[in-house]
Amino acid sequence: MKYYPGKIVPQSGIYGMYNTNGQKINEVTCVKNERFPPTISSEQYYKLVRATK
Repeated sequence: MKYYPGKIVPQSGIYGMYNTNGQKINEVTCVKNERFPPTISSEQYYKLVRATK
């Protein structure tokens, strides 16, 4: 599932940041119920890589 900047994080964990070509360009740690951080482009998105507690 894709998640976009500013949306609420559904599960704490490590999320990959992907560009419009589907290439992973970074990884970030996100905490449940906080918001996903901004990206350089509004078309970039996040996908869960590793869930944490």
